[in-house]
Formats: sequence, C-alpha cells, structure tokens
Amino acid sequence: GEIYRVTGKDEMQYESCGNKTGDVIIQDTVVISGVTFKVSAIAEKAFKNNKDVTSVKIGSNVKAIGAEAFCGCSKLKTVVLGNNVTSIGNNAFFNCHFSSITLPKHINRIGWYAFESCYRLRNIYCYAESQPSGWSDDWKGDYCRATVHWGYKGE
Repeated sequence: GEIYRVTGKDEMQYESCGNKTGDVIIQDTVVISGVTFKVSAIAEKAFKNNKDVTSVKIGSNVKAIGAEAFCGCSKLKTVVLGNNVTSIGNNAFFNCHFSSITLPKHINRIGWYAFESCYRLRNIYCYAESQPSGWSDDWKGDYCRATVHWGYKGE
C-alpha cells in the first residue's frame, strides 16, 4: 500500500504509491491514531516507473513534488496539481503520457527536464504571466514540444 512519512508536527510526505493502479488521489490530510496530518509533499521517486497509475489528483496541501516523483509513469494520462504546489523537482514527470497540464500560480521553482520526453504533452497552461526566475531554463526539457500558454486564467 501507500507509504507516508511524518516530516513535521502536523505534516507528512507521500513516500511511495506501493502497488497502486488506475486513478490515484493524494489526499489533503491523513489521520493516524486520531492525529490529522497535512500531506505537504510528494517524495522523490514516489511513483517512479509505475506502469499502472493512469491519473493522479494532488491534494491542496501539497507544496512540493520531488525529483523523479512520476518519472517513467508511462500510462499516466491525467495529472491535476493542487493549487498550492510551489515546487516541482528535476525530471518530476519525465516520460509521462498526459497531453496537457495546468501549472498553478504559486509555482516558483521547477527543476530541469521536469517534462522531458513527455511526447504526448501538447499544452502547458501557466497562471504565471511569464517564466518565473526560479524555474530552470531547461524546465520543459529538450524533447518536450508542448506550447506554453502564459497568463492562463482558467478558461
């Protein structure tokens, strides 16, 4: 099953998807022994090379997506980021197969090649008006041909 790790007084990190298949929802909170923890991050390599997950909806408390978190998830066709994501790690979505993604307005860091080899990715909708200074110059990757739509308003 899924694995979480306590990272603070009331926070947890999503460590591993285990043998999850199909649609995955990363919850806003997890309750353990009567204590509620916010799920505030997705660990590096949490889903790496999972060939069975087809969609991921990331909860609103998640701020960081670790490096290679979804790398090699070749059947991943839908990703919905929570509105409070501020950081996406290097190679986070390398070789995933979704066709579009919306990047919330609070993202101030994207590592290199976050969307490398996402050959089906056609559209990246960014609430930012232009590329934030904290984004790597190579944030899309060399083999990502997606059109970036800056100043997206959620139409």
